[in-house]
Amino acid sequence: MPTIETLLVILLVGTAAFGALALVFALGRQTQGPAATALSQGDFAAARNAVALGSRDPCHEEQLAAAIAAKHLLALDEARQRLAGLLAADPDDAVAALELGLVAAYDRDYLAAEQYFALASRRPDLAEALTLHRAWCDLDQGRRRQALTRFEEIEAALESKLRTDLGEGDPEFSEWFLQAGSLWNAIQETDKARWAAEAGARAAPKSLLLRRIIPHQPISEP
Repeated sequence: MPTIETLLVILLVGTAAFGALALVFALGRQTQGPAATALSQGDFAAARNAVALGSRDPCHEEQLAAAIAAKHLLALDEARQRLAGLLAADPDDAVAALELGLVAAYDRDYLAAEQYFALASRRPDLAEALTLHRAWCDLDQGRRRQALTRFEEIEAALESKLRTDLGEGDPEFSEWFLQAGSLWNAIQETDKARWAAEAGARAAPKSLLLRRIIPHQPISEP
């Protein structure tokens, strides 16, 4: 049986190892690249400019952040080029496929959007996001009944996630708020529509997606 002294040594070593591991995770969060950092702060121009177009920067997160930033600034050709590079490097990159679908949708190429969304659907954890994006695409094409049928599948869970899990201040999820606002507006849920639209606008005031996603709904300036 180990002595008390031996047990104390084991405990101290284990505590030190756990502390070192926690420090590694903390440093990992603090050493986020400049593009990803700027994107998380809603500074889309800085995120876009942090990674030169055509750069061979091996960091996937940085390349993805620059692409998403370009999308928010409606630099759709650039966003498409950046994301296509990521998908070519990794054909199983479901997030790049999803973002390519959104870029295509904002460019009103809905056939391409659905093809990319189908690729992204290989990841089950993206199902709710894809349903929201597909519903918005249907609405944007004037397919109101299909849009609202899709939206009904996720509305309750989505509202809970927007109000509690995501909160209103994350620029990276502003798109979800805006698309939900557009769909609530379509079913005349006026209070929810205004709340979601204004929360999305406040979270990402430098994004140009607002007027593309909800072009006709009156929204207070953030």
